[in-house]
Amino acid sequence: MAEIVYELEGLEKLDKELKYLQTHAVKVGILGDDGDKESDESEGTTVLEYALYNEYGTKRGIPARPFFRTSVATDKAQKEIKDYMKSQLESIIAGELTGEEAYNNLGNFVVKKIKDTIDKGGFTALDPKTIKLREKKGNNSTKPLMDTHSLYNSISYEIVGV
Repeated sequence: MAEIVYELEGLEKLDKELKYLQTHAVKVGILGDDGDKESDESEGTTVLEYALYNEYGTKRGIPARPFFRTSVATDKAQKEIKDYMKSQLESIIAGELTGEEAYNNLGNFVVKKIKDTIDKGGFTALDPKTIKLREKKGNNSTKPLMDTHSLYNSISYEIVGV
């Protein structure tokens, strides 16, 4: 008589990983101590405030330089992120990744997208007064968002429970 044996170990592992994905999320942005100062130039502005001023612009003359929205909120960026997560999900189903590993990969992927946007530039040029002020301080960078690298280095991710 033939005996049917069910191999449930793989399904139980997959169920565990899918539950992890359902109960966690990836948070990306300026997540560290937003009390860190951007630079002397910003007169006590936190990195988070500096990021927001540049993302949306200000009434006091800082033009919008939407590095974050360009990286994650456009249709093209959303498709890239969804496609990446789909590939991670396929790896989970194949037993090659855990949910936590997939979320770590996703976090690194989105952080890289944001940093690549900043590196690529294409933002409104710096005001000549800002460039002169930087030069006085020994900083010859004319690239927006890259004065002290504090903003760039503050972009990170974390996995959070939901």
